[in-house]
Amino acid sequence: MLRRFTVIFCLLFSYASNGSQYGINLLTNPNGSDGNTGWTFIENGGNGWKATNGEGFRTSWDWAKRFQEVDLEEKGYSPELMDKQPPIVISEMFLRRWCNDRYYLKVELLNEDKDVVKLWSTGIREHDGAGCDYRGHYDKIEFILTQYGEGVRYIRWEDGGVDTEYWAGHYGPTLKNPTLAVMPVNLLEDPESLSSWDSSEGMTELAGGAVGTSHDWGSRVQEVDLIQDMGYDATTLDQGFPIMVAETFVKACHADKYYLKVNLLDAERNIIESYHSGIQTHEDNSCSYDYAERLYHIFADYGAGVRYIRWEDGGVGTEHWAGNFGTKLVNPYLGLLDKTVPLPELPAGQRHLSFLGAAVNGVVGVAFDGVSCITTLGFGCLPAILLTASVETAVVATNTYKLSVELDDTMTYQKTMYNEALDAEDYWHQAYHNITILEETHVLKNTGTASKDELVAINRYTINGDFVNVPMREGSVTEFPDVYLSKFDKSVYDAIISGLDKLRYTTRKETGDVLRGRAYTPSDFVALFGDDAPIDVPLKAFVSTTSDESVAADFLDWVGNSIPGEKVYVIMNISSTAGVDIDDLSAWGQYLCKNTDGCIKDQKEVLLTEGKFKKFLVQPAGYHDDGYPIYNVTLEEKNESLGRTIH
Repeated sequence: MLRRFTVIFCLLFSYASNGSQYGINLLTNPNGSDGNTGWTFIENGGNGWKATNGEGFRTSWDWAKRFQEVDLEEKGYSPELMDKQPPIVISEMFLRRWCNDRYYLKVELLNEDKDVVKLWSTGIREHDGAGCDYRGHYDKIEFILTQYGEGVRYIRWEDGGVDTEYWAGHYGPTLKNPTLAVMPVNLLEDPESLSSWDSSEGMTELAGGAVGTSHDWGSRVQEVDLIQDMGYDATTLDQGFPIMVAETFVKACHADKYYLKVNLLDAERNIIESYHSGIQTHEDNSCSYDYAERLYHIFADYGAGVRYIRWEDGGVGTEHWAGNFGTKLVNPYLGLLDKTVPLPELPAGQRHLSFLGAAVNGVVGVAFDGVSCITTLGFGCLPAILLTASVETAVVATNTYKLSVELDDTMTYQKTMYNEALDAEDYWHQAYHNITILEETHVLKNTGTASKDELVAINRYTINGDFVNVPMREGSVTEFPDVYLSKFDKSVYDAIISGLDKLRYTTRKETGDVLRGRAYTPSDFVALFGDDAPIDVPLKAFVSTTSDESVAADFLDWVGNSIPGEKVYVIMNISSTAGVDIDDLSAWGQYLCKNTDGCIKDQKEVLLTEGKFKKFLVQPAGYHDDGYPIYNVTLEEKNESLGRTIH
């Protein structure tokens, strides 16, 4: 289970009835009410796709895959509009028919030559839940793409599913309500950069696009000239199109304070209408770094004459700690819901969205102006996807909420490895998500010059390191043959190595004592630690250690269970000279443990690379519960390689 977010405010609204361009589903025949019209089938495995007369498309016992390509200009979205990079909304439901099924969704933004400008994918996913008798379960993918670059002219939508039962018929996931829509352009100029704002002292730009406040009130102001800067004319503005305001406020530890104030101004900058949230305090007062509240507001029926919009927000910490421990201001959004694109006639099977969809569950109230629905974990209106610490974050809606992954264009090997990764490297997608959330919630310690790819690679290793450790441990414990990895795994391995090298130049470098719990066959123990063994002990593959003695003891049980028959348990006390503290980066660390299956406590991991370790002392330390001996072994990290090549 991935990181959860709590939503306090969200807004349900619909402008489909008054002909807004924003909210039309660009996909043809999304739910099969017109048979297979509009869809091109890539794979039609098992018993094939089955349209269910408006209730979605069912899949079968072998992969079913399909796509649609949307010509944005043909739909009325001009190149000039698309080059302003309006947010693009993605949404789809994947209903479990019987047992947990597998599915995926991939969206490519294409230029006029149909080359990929931006790629987003869930990777292969599988429903959560135990047993095979629950037909009501579904996962819902919701996502917003922003800042994807100029030149987008087409969108290619691809999705698919397969069952896990291998039953004849259509017991794979049902794909329902696939939705592709365009939002208004954000009118705020470069909102992530303080240089675009008139800001007070003490405010700081943070990773992930947030702006941090401190122990005294910090505030900032930006004024939008709708005619001079945004290109609107007075006639258009005087039609009084609805104006949407939204922003996320993330607490740094305990409940912090924040506010949002937006004024609609006339040509002389007199106030026509104003929204002021008042001073708000986060409802959750426990010390956590992932709790967010989001404010929404809609200006409607405000009349003619608006020429400027003045935005002001701010926050303060309640702990009075030095540094940026006040409210983090994230994703301020200001959108004008105009009608610059004619609304086309809707064919059968298409529908207008309620701007970002209709209520799903838990809606408390609906209003046209101001905050209109209040929910918590199971948030009940689709605009709540904007709550996350970055707009470019996906939400998978089940009974709880999980976050999906975006493949960032900065990934060194994203484009060449994507097809291979889609089927075999879902862990990479999960790792990318993990690091994105850690960055956006601003909990990471100093990462120096390490790139995001390198941090993702390290997190991917902590999720499951077998992809490199198993081949690196081939042969006996005293043999060091060259290692051959797949192209993808080698790229990840290289990123781990380079990332650790860079992290060693920060305060993460560990030069103290760390612990490692292992179990060996009696022959391997003698070969490594016996009286006649070399003084330099070779440890193959990455060497995961901990600063917590209880974690090392727990690993005795875990590793021992993998060795049948007789065994020897070893607690290594290693004097680290080049280890790296990756606790905050680890799937088993202080921030992500609660979302990792099987993780019951923070493992406080310090990661060392393979090499030679000088042996000082080997001492008996009693017996394990299963009757086999335990030894304490004292080692020192030498930073000498094993002299082999990783291909």
